[in-house]
Amino acid sequence: MKIVQLFLTVLIVATAVTGCGQQKEKKGEDATPETEKPEPVANASLTDGYWKLITLKGVDVSNVEMTDEASLVFLEEERRVAGSNGCNRIGGFYTLGDNNSLSFSQLMNTQMACPPNDIEGPFMDVMTTTETYSITGNTLTLGSSTSETPLAVFVLDPTKE
Repeated sequence: MKIVQLFLTVLIVATAVTGCGQQKEKKGEDATPETEKPEPVANASLTDGYWKLITLKGVDVSNVEMTDEASLVFLEEERRVAGSNGCNRIGGFYTLGDNNSLSFSQLMNTQMACPPNDIEGPFMDVMTTTETYSITGNTLTLGSSTSETPLAVFVLDPTKE
């Protein structure tokens, strides 16, 4: 119970600090062109870092305006998952099983008021229906036995934590 309370406290503080503000676009020498993709990572694993959403239920989301970049971070020690659904911060736990099975549980998300987008609801649906995952290079794919189309595809972004 104390772990859940601690996790909720950290989630609330992180939300208060980050707020609903738009992410600023980098300019100058440190800017990465939008078309440039991170270099492939050999033998990536779920816990290697920040997974940025690039496809949701077969739809490219790179041009969808979001308050916060949709992403996931897997924390190995406590089997926790954290991230953003494009608007609100999310958190919960994950379970790995045989044959690359993956499921999420005890999911929660903040309830900030954000401009309407087509990502938030479907992203949370994916989190509750994911059954499998695969990693090829620096690409994470979430799947389900009820869909031939990947539920979501993420790319590992080594520039973020």
